[in-house]
Amino acid sequence: MAAMTSGESEALLRSVEDLRGEVSAIREDADRLRRLPDPIAKALAERNFYRVLLPPALGGLGADPITYLRMVEAFSAMDGSVGWNFAIGGGSALLAGFIPPHVARELFGSLDSCTAGAAAPTGTARIVEGGYRVSGRWAFASGIHQSTAVMAGCMLVQGDPPVPVTSGIPMRHFVVPRASVTVLDTWHVGGLRGTGSTDFTIDDVFVPDERSFLMFMGPRLNDAEIFGLPSTFFGVALATVALGIARGAIEAFVELAIDKRPMMTSSLLRDRPAAQYDVAKAEALVESSRDYLFEGVAQMWAKVVARDSVELPLRARVRRAQNYGAESAAEAVALLYRAAGGSSLYERCPLERCFRDVNAALGHITLQRGTLEDAGRVRLGLKPNGPIF
Repeated sequence: MAAMTSGESEALLRSVEDLRGEVSAIREDADRLRRLPDPIAKALAERNFYRVLLPPALGGLGADPITYLRMVEAFSAMDGSVGWNFAIGGGSALLAGFIPPHVARELFGSLDSCTAGAAAPTGTARIVEGGYRVSGRWAFASGIHQSTAVMAGCMLVQGDPPVPVTSGIPMRHFVVPRASVTVLDTWHVGGLRGTGSTDFTIDDVFVPDERSFLMFMGPRLNDAEIFGLPSTFFGVALATVALGIARGAIEAFVELAIDKRPMMTSSLLRDRPAAQYDVAKAEALVESSRDYLFEGVAQMWAKVVARDSVELPLRARVRRAQNYGAESAAEAVALLYRAAGGSSLYERCPLERCFRDVNAALGHITLQRGTLEDAGRVRLGLKPNGPIF
């Protein structure tokens, strides 16, 4: 597959920027609805953004990982929930590498194709002739409201009465039509409120063999380069959301500091040395951690393009960078939130939303402490505890 040219990459970034006004217009509605409003979800689909990483042969744009991450960053600087939903919707297209090509074309064949779901195996799949009977409940299905298909992780059972499968890898992932799931109203949260990351259930739905797979642990059924990315990449995208949110916080603080005159002072906020230090420190945190992360991803992608294996030390480096980047983003936002004083308390101030959103992002399993601990285990000559690394 021919690599995306720099001109094509920049055109995609300009297309993201073209949506700035529409993103700004839906923020309050997103908080109220607790999901992306239809206009912005439709705009993402119409620009083929949900299929940005897919090869052109599957109807996608064939973007490289860095271009995709720059898009994640740009959307997240505008609004954390939009950035998160784009990261999930666009990144979930990578599951196409683990299912038969004709099934991938069915799933991603239309412009509005978007997959949501939950990889954690909190459901059960009973082995039957020709496939599985899937049941269960799953949480944190970001973007499920605008999805056309839903992925669900399950532990395998067999027999009647069913008993757990104990041989091999006793779990699989399943893709079912959005119409086959029940979306629950559980997403009552503070941060990333507009992502619609709610719970869903599936009740004894038959899924044929060809729509089951082991994401990142099973065989690749498509040899396009993009599907050679290791599981590490999923956490990278979410760390980039956090960094984008922090970039938006910096922009919001600079705008505020130019006009704000703190109480009982005659000078503007921007003239105070403490504010100057805080904005410089915040920007240094974001710039350095972003460069660290993107450099690691570029090295990983070079290995994938060369058809070389991405060895454990490089994966550990990218894991370190993703968690450091997310934590640095949260630190940067906290600095600016405090530096802005009482202004940050009001919902009309963008820093209020940035503070909520960046801390919500750090709650994702890929950005929690255990992931960084696993990177440390590798550096100390130990195996990571996580099943995928």
